[in-house]
Amino acid sequence: MAKLSLDGLYEKYARDVLRYLLSLSADRATAEDMMQETFYRAYLHIEDLHDEKVRPWLFRVAYNAYIDHIRKRKKESIQSEEFFTVIRDTGASVEHRVFQQERLGEVIERVQRLPEPQKQALLLVTVHDFTYKEASEILGISESNTRLLVFRARKKLRDLERGGVDEGGF
Repeated sequence: MAKLSLDGLYEKYARDVLRYLLSLSADRATAEDMMQETFYRAYLHIEDLHDEKVRPWLFRVAYNAYIDHIRKRKKESIQSEEFFTVIRDTGASVEHRVFQQERLGEVIERVQRLPEPQKQALLLVTVHDFTYKEASEILGISESNTRLLVFRARKKLRDLERGGVDEGGF
């Protein structure tokens, strides 16, 4: 159980935390501000952190920073999708890459339309590879509730893709 330095903590987890916050806020500047808050809180508790539990703890702190931000700014619009719109150069044709870009934009739009709890649970489990148990700890809810949120999010995404489900949703 080696203790971490703040520099080591930042180097190891900053990219994942930023990606998570970007997926929640869809605004790079906001995500960077929340990431600073996350690592500031980590600095305050660095002596209590151990390597094996730090990633879920950091995501929990990032989640709380996001909730604090939402409370402060109830109706914030999406200002930047640059994080999601970058397509790796896989040698595909320009037409194929443009099609991928359009498809990715549609998926992002549907994910942003999910109710907040469903969006957060889905992103933690499917994008950030947390287990249901870890995601439930980060969100502060039961594991069964996390599973239900992910199930409902996936169902709603399928319905939205088919053109069903009104904005009221679940």
